[in-house]
Amino acid sequence: MKLMKNSKAIQTQDGSALIICLVLLMVLSLIGISSVENSILEEKMAINTQIGALSFQTTKGMGEEQIAYLRDNPNLMGDAVEGDRNLDINSGGGYSGGISALSHIDIFERRARRKEDIQSMGTSKVLVNELTVSSSLSSAGVVSEQTFGLELSVPSS
Repeated sequence: MKLMKNSKAIQTQDGSALIICLVLLMVLSLIGISSVENSILEEKMAINTQIGALSFQTTKGMGEEQIAYLRDNPNLMGDAVEGDRNLDINSGGGYSGGISALSHIDIFERRARRKEDIQSMGTSKVLVNELTVSSSLSSAGVVSEQTFGLELSVPSS
């Protein structure tokens, strides 16, 4: 008699537990897949941010190096200003893949205003220029361009 009751109970089950388990498994799979896609997207964003920062720092370093180079060689700017031409600069530093251009804006005379400055400085010609530096990381397709204002004093003759 007992055997009969159990077989009747088995025959009346419709497999609802199987359907519920399959639905839960599908929901968990979708959550897992979206988590993986989200982490991949976040990783790509972090890499792009890092590459952008690297390009920015490279361009900034190139600009600072070239400003130091121009301060050490003021005749380069004086010659460019007298010839009224822009100057392409390559200071021979450790940076590659960069382009620099120095464009002349104006010349003005700076006169000493204090008594101490008159003795040490006198009158000097000041060249106002704009240094535009751009660098690119071609493998990543990132371009960074920065512009520096530059004033260099050239003693009057």
